[in-house]
Amino acid sequence: MKKITLDGRKADSRKDFHLYVKKKLSLPEYYGCNLDALADCLGDISEETQITLTHFDEFQAKLGAYHKGFIRVFEDMAKENPNIKFKCK
Repeated sequence: MKKITLDGRKADSRKDFHLYVKKKLSLPEYYGCNLDALADCLGDISEETQITLTHFDEFQAKLGAYHKGFIRVFEDMAKENPNIKFKCK
């Protein structure tokens, strides 16, 4: 199983966190840096992958209400794509 840790402290802005996620998850070059594009790319993951978001409190504080969108996408895609496991710490 592939294990990926996303550090919530890296969420200095929406754009920065999207770029960070793109790099950490090796998303394609055409990744649109928005929540719909994230969902699309997570749906394409074919290898069993554990994604863990650490430092959730800082992530929430830095992104405000937008953090809910990120979490929702990861949780929804973990339900839809059996290859994805997601948790927050």
